[in-house]
Amino acid sequence: LADGCVDSTGAYDPTKCTISTAILNGIAESPWLKSSVSLGVVYNTIDDMKNPHEGLYVTGTTEFAGLGGDAKWVKVTGRGSVYQTLSEQLDLVGLVSGGA
Repeated sequence: LADGCVDSTGAYDPTKCTISTAILNGIAESPWLKSSVSLGVVYNTIDDMKNPHEGLYVTGTTEFAGLGGDAKWVKVTGRGSVYQTLSEQLDLVGLVSGGA
């Protein structure tokens, strides 16, 4: 919340808030209809899903909105994880993960 939106008791006070024009326009034009279709892929080389020691797990998804609805956008997401055994004696496995 923006500064000044909460009074001295900690309660939210909408009369003291400045709301952006984009949000006000969105409220005025609601309700919206969103129709979208998405496509996803998975690449998996993990040796054991319950107790992984080595491998890659990568996902990617693309979502297209605007197929008859009010919203029009494209969203692309991806995530990846890499497992690698660091020590056989200690059964120590490293994991590096990232996404966007």
